[in-house]
Amino acid sequence: MTGYMLEKSILSRGILFIIIFFFVVATIVFFFPEKYRILVSRDSLYVSKRSPLSITFLSGKFFLKKNKNIELTIYPEGYCSILDKDGSFLIFYNTNQIIDSIKLQINYKNKQFVTNISVILPISDFDKDGYPDFMEEINKKNFLDWFCIVAESQFFYPSDEWYDVHKDCSGLIEFAYKMALMRHTEDWVKKFKYLPNVSVPDENLFYFPDIPYLGKRVFRIREGEFDTNSIESDFSESASGSLLRNYSMVFKGRDYREAQKGDIFFFFDINNLKMPSHSMIYIKDVEPYFIYHTGPDKTNKGFVKKVFLNELLNHPEIKWRPIPENKNFIGIYRWKILD
Repeated sequence: MTGYMLEKSILSRGILFIIIFFFVVATIVFFFPEKYRILVSRDSLYVSKRSPLSITFLSGKFFLKKNKNIELTIYPEGYCSILDKDGSFLIFYNTNQIIDSIKLQINYKNKQFVTNISVILPISDFDKDGYPDFMEEINKKNFLDWFCIVAESQFFYPSDEWYDVHKDCSGLIEFAYKMALMRHTEDWVKKFKYLPNVSVPDENLFYFPDIPYLGKRVFRIREGEFDTNSIESDFSESASGSLLRNYSMVFKGRDYREAQKGDIFFFFDINNLKMPSHSMIYIKDVEPYFIYHTGPDKTNKGFVKKVFLNELLNHPEIKWRPIPENKNFIGIYRWKILD
């Protein structure tokens, strides 16, 4: 009997201990405050589609872990997009206006967390092509559309904005390049007697001639990475065909079948030592063709021509055929800001 009472007493104490233990644990869990932490990958948001800002919200009473059950709002609204990735939020700057900062607001269980993030235009050159990365953030399709539109318009009615001193083959691609980077307002359109299309929207963060850091100097003329301390020596408002080819463009091969709209075909005419480099703008259409300026000679100032690819492939002089067997065909080049 005594043993039974002892065993019962021990069992009662054990049950009481378990009850007290769970009560203490429950009390700690219930009353212990939840901790929070916000991880931000940088203290600034880059105006770049390549380098988003990462936001991670951590919460927990004992161990912090990722928590996606939050409401993330960015002010002012409409300037950024949010992508949920692996429990974190990627913030992309996606508007054509630059502001100084944004406000991130996180709502979680009736609590509000607010942080301000500065917005900066990066001057990095990650691909080391000599151009700041923000130049490659332009809407490439729209740029190409305007580049080809302006070039082709000069075949029909040369613009007064294209000065005679620049009227040659490289001058045409320079002119079309600058015009494509401009804001295409109604006043701008009125400067042209003819444009095959004026419906392409403007969706860039900046426009010629007010390109950040570069201004009007949009053509690179020297080798090297982008450096804000040497812009005046590295960039120019205009450049020869060979300088454009070597420093503002990238070689894409010699197979015309791989060419894309807006690519530049370069030829070398050994018989014209004064202007040996010749360039043509490739317009990839149902029937591909080229727009180019013949260049001046002793008798006239030259003019803009249109020639179809098939015509050029069967040109009586092989030096003008865009084929690998032609040693005078330098190759196909593309603007660096598009590559």
